[in-house]
Amino acid sequence: MIINKNKISFRRATIDDIRVLVENRIVFLKEIQPFSSQELEYTVRRYLKQYLLSSIKNETFISWIAEYENAPVGISGMVIRLLRYN
Repeated sequence: MIINKNKISFRRATIDDIRVLVENRIVFLKEIQPFSSQELEYTVRRYLKQYLLSSIKNETFISWIAEYENAPVGISGMVIRLLRYN
């Protein structure tokens, strides 16, 4: 597939994008190491969904989606944490 880079658009992910974010993360995790069972994959999916729902709402996770012809072709993500030093 040849992608015209001038037709790629970028937008900030919202809670409506959780399914896409979860699927992208699962693909990434499977590339690193396949899940040992379907049950483990299901559990990871469930926790990812819960985490993203909470962290996107409170803005401790920010993600951008690159789209080409209304389909995601790239995803970024950044976790925001406040570090406290005593």
